[in-house]
Amino acid sequence: MLASPGASLGTVASDVGLSKSMVAYIDRTARANFENAEQARAYLERHDA
Repeated sequence: MLASPGASLGTVASDVGLSKSMVAYIDRTARANFENAEQARAYLERHDA
């Protein structure tokens, strides 16, 4: 998510419907690429975030 050119915590959070802190947490811990908020939420549920 944040690897996209011009992306910031605020723009990504707005785009996927999550808070900036959740986006930062995912970026720090998962280093995963999510296409949408559902994938990010599923990750969070699996990892008790």
